[in-house]
Amino acid sequence: MSKKGVSKISGNPAPKVGEKTTYMVTDWYPATPAGERNPALVIWELFKKRSNGSFTTTNIKKKGDGSFTFGEVASKNTYRLEAYLHEPEGSGPTTIDITPQPAGIPKINRVELRYVDDTPGTVFSYTEKMVAVAYCVNLTGEKLLFTLWEDDAAGEGHNSKNKFVDSRQAVVGRTGTATAEFILTKALMQKSAQGERDPKELEFYVTVEYYKDKKHASDNVELKNPAYRPPVQ
Repeated sequence: MSKKGVSKISGNPAPKVGEKTTYMVTDWYPATPAGERNPALVIWELFKKRSNGSFTTTNIKKKGDGSFTFGEVASKNTYRLEAYLHEPEGSGPTTIDITPQPAGIPKINRVELRYVDDTPGTVFSYTEKMVAVAYCVNLTGEKLLFTLWEDDAAGEGHNSKNKFVDSRQAVVGRTGTATAEFILTKALMQKSAQGERDPKELEFYVTVEYYKDKKHASDNVELKNPAYRPPVQ
């Protein structure tokens, strides 16, 4: 029975850590029906080379999307990427062996704000903890400064006119991430609410820096103040 599906893929076998790399299907087996020659149907599966030399799945599978961004820890490993419609073949032109390369320039890719259960944070109460996670490249072992700000100034991004609330230091781990927690106590809320026209709802964000004045800002999040009482008219 003739083979059907992907017969060849292409892409960068040595992508830099932290950079998005896209891999593509370049050929199909001749017996593949025209209706199945659709990149949106292709499964991209990532395998990792183990200590015994074999490749086993990382359980990372993406349908129709051949783009991958390798984290800092990936530079110490070799991977095998395969594209298929039905079953992986394990080797040959349907695969690419990938060895991610360390990035030359240290950088912070992004900063995310999360709840303590590791879900994305959007609106917090002052009784909660805010967890800030920085995703970095080429900064393993470096100390970062996390700073919590209240957004008073107009416009987006960091502004030196915004109110400093609190700061924490954290070291970047081997996976390229650093984490800091901020306890949103009533005292901090009151400090931030000084001079605020509407203290029942405040906007906060976190900056992360590893060189002085090289700040990477998170998106803004709202903090609800349950102790707020509307003014008497």
